[in-house]
Amino acid sequence: MNNCLSAIEAITKLLFLPNSVPERADVCIVLGNDYLDTMVDVKSIYEHHVCDKFILTGHSAKMDKEPECERFFRRGIELGIPSDIMFLENKATNSYENLNYSKQIIEEQFGGFEHCKKILFVAKAFVTRRIEMTAKNLYPDFVETYYIPTVDDTPTGKNIGPDNWWINEAARKRVLEEVKRIAEYTLKGDLTL
Repeated sequence: MNNCLSAIEAITKLLFLPNSVPERADVCIVLGNDYLDTMVDVKSIYEHHVCDKFILTGHSAKMDKEPECERFFRRGIELGIPSDIMFLENKATNSYENLNYSKQIIEEQFGGFEHCKKILFVAKAFVTRRIEMTAKNLYPDFVETYYIPTVDDTPTGKNIGPDNWWINEAARKRVLEEVKRIAEYTLKGDLTL
């Protein structure tokens, strides 16, 4: 019997973390992207009293665009999330910066990691492993991390999930780019093995 994983199984296991929500999180970090309905998950977190502090982080790689965090903020207001519990970080252009700038907010606004020991991340499903590795590199060892992976299944989205990423050429390409990024960022020292 062959115990070797197929490439699809190995890459899926590497990149995609399962949904893991604590009973209570000290802060929720929401990584910006083009999928505005990410904020529907944030509304659910708020309504179920899982968390009452949200850092919406991200500008985008294209600095001439409106910051992703500001679009998320407006969508959050539309969904009924109070504005005073959403903290905006609008400088980050990549995941390392998302977490690093969020770290500054945790230290300056929330009293540091002693008060933020459980962090819930909401991010695209295929970047959750990179988020985990970045958090291990930037945040204290005692911090527990949890994840809500999102999949943009809208007609304009790439629909990149653990059960289908290899089917669509654009999704397959983006996932393979993510594998490459993990290797490059690890060599650069941005990620912890």
